[in-house]
Amino acid sequence: MTLRVEPRVPLQLSYAVLGRPSNIAYDTERNEAVLFQLKWQHNAVVDTRARRSAARNLITEGARWIRSVGDWLDRHGVHELGQRAGLAFRPGIHVEMFVLARYEAGFPGVLEKDERATWADWAHLLRTLWDVRRSSPKEIAQRLRADASRAQTSHEDESFFMPLGDLTIAFNPPVEPWERC
Repeated sequence: MTLRVEPRVPLQLSYAVLGRPSNIAYDTERNEAVLFQLKWQHNAVVDTRARRSAARNLITEGARWIRSVGDWLDRHGVHELGQRAGLAFRPGIHVEMFVLARYEAGFPGVLEKDERATWADWAHLLRTLWDVRRSSPKEIAQRLRADASRAQTSHEDESFFMPLGDLTIAFNPPVEPWERC
């Protein structure tokens, strides 16, 4: 696989930057491109509130990027993107979008992710690239999605309640109590 990576290509319409992929990789052999958006949020594993906030921010900002880049591509086309990046895309190119988080991209039960892109954390992407070195960007996206789906379904039922005298304690609730209102 031959990849050519170009950094930060601005996508503008009416003088406003709609979206800016952090990087573009082009597999010249398979005629597939990947647009990467890097989201380096802070690690919030210990604090549940901070974790949910980080999840909302990641998913909201990622969805905004996916929407704006998708709209831009619908208006201008993939070949205009290639031209701005200095890449000569061949006809029939396949484009993937990846939203990459620094620490974690899987936040089940917080918000629905825009499935037009593949969501992964940096370590998961690196491990997948190592495991499937000769795969195309499309195959890498499929592997990342399958891994994430397997991980999510294996942890769906971790929320449970435990009575403690007259009090019931909820462990790992699917939503914060104040979010039910």
